[in-house]
Amino acid sequence: MADVDAVPPVLYVPARHTGTAQVHLELSALTDGRVAALAYTSLDRLVDACGDAQPWALLPVDLLNELQAAGAFAVIALDPEVPAGLRKETGGA
Repeated sequence: MADVDAVPPVLYVPARHTGTAQVHLELSALTDGRVAALAYTSLDRLVDACGDAQPWALLPVDLLNELQAAGAFAVIALDPEVPAGLRKETGGA
């Protein structure tokens, strides 16, 4: 089990920018049907896992917890790997 104290106060999350002040989290469906928010403890980890063309946002952990409590998603997946075919790489790879 991860040490809660080891989680930084802010996390990098895959996101879509709308051209306004709004940012939309990119959520992922798990094999059991639950919806997860992916979150990374560093920008390097997000880029390694999601690809160098993945848009992102920096969010406070407290806000992610509030969104989860409100039912926006069921799980926060910390530093997960994204399958190679789903990564957003420069050049469309």
